[in-house]
Amino acid sequence: VTGVPELVHHGSGGLVVPAGDDGALAAALLRLAADRSLRTRLGEGLRATVSGEFSPDRQLDRMHAVWHGLLSSRR
Repeated sequence: VTGVPELVHHGSGGLVVPAGDDGALAAALLRLAADRSLRTRLGEGLRATVSGEFSPDRQLDRMHAVWHGLLSSRR
């Protein structure tokens, strides 16, 4: 899924399984269902990634850099 590799890191913000591997997906879901502390840890890890790497301010800085680069190269 587009965007997932940048956002979800296996073991720190989620559980990543190979595309099309139904067995791996089922195992990951069962693992999450059975382990409350894992769900909590992964949720906290993902929240930290989103607030640090994908905050509105960070995204604005990245967009500004792109536009600045584009405009500078036209001169």
